[in-house]
Amino acid sequence: MSRDEIMSTLSASKIYLDLGTHPGMDRFPREAGLLGCVVMTNLRGSAGNDIDVPINRELFKFDDDKVGFELTIEREIRQVLNEPDRARSKQAAFAEWSASAEKRFYEETKQILNKIVSEAYSTTPSEKLIAKAVDQLMQERDQLMQERDQLMQERDQLMQERDQLIYKNKKIISSLSWKITKLPRFVAQIWSRVISYKK
Repeated sequence: MSRDEIMSTLSASKIYLDLGTHPGMDRFPREAGLLGCVVMTNLRGSAGNDIDVPINRELFKFDDDKVGFELTIEREIRQVLNEPDRARSKQAAFAEWSASAEKRFYEETKQILNKIVSEAYSTTPSEKLIAKAVDQLMQERDQLMQERDQLMQERDQLMQERDQLIYKNKKIISSLSWKITKLPRFVAQIWSRVISYKK
């Protein structure tokens, strides 16, 4: 799926259910929450803590190692579908947290750099040297973020090209299938007419 298709699907969905192993502060649960989905997960990987996936453990996280957890999650899914607005209200804090992720990243980066400057200043007499090092770090960070955005655009473009190739391949297969079966169908028609004529 392309990024636009993913965003469209999430926007039209009421629930985002992820029962895989969560590698860290994954992007999909946060994007799903921002697009109005009620996020539900298991406890595998980083979903087992309340830092990377900070949703209510009692209501929206499930231990899929427990016998009969399928019945529990089915009951909760039905409840969310019956009262989606009520469930979303219980994840309002998660949506706000997801929306502030970029701002939080800049603030945390700023704090780290200020700490570096503070520590370096206490041991290094040259303030200009410290300022230059900080500026260089900031420039490198901006460059890395630009490269990340460019890679994401290239990835989306490749996925779109892949989808186009799959569509073309399906059309070719369909066309070949029609051509391959054309002769047997023609022979069958002739044979049917011969049998009818004999009768």
